[in-house]
Amino acid sequence: MRGSRELAFFLPAIGVLVADQLSKAWVRQNLALGESLPPDAPLRLTHIQNAGAVFGITANPVFLALLNAAVLLFVLLYYRRLSSLAVRAGLGLVQGIWGWR
Repeated sequence: MRGSRELAFFLPAIGVLVADQLSKAWVRQNLALGESLPPDAPLRLTHIQNAGAVFGITANPVFLALLNAAVLLFVLLYYRRLSSLAVRAGLGLVQGIWGWR
């Protein structure tokens, strides 16, 4: 049972991390900066670059590294207290997006 509890966190985290990095690499390889796919649809994928972080947080690398470390530490400490596989999986998804920046 313990193994499934650990997998419920780490598999989504690693899956999101891999999907995130692969999709970014695909966009960098296949779309010019500012190009959208499809070009005129209401919902489209557009190649942009953000010098900061999520929600426009400052691009100061020391600040971002400390913030990432704090979020990672919080999630890793908090998830061990949870018994719900769904909540662990949800935290894994959050960690996959946030914690590996």
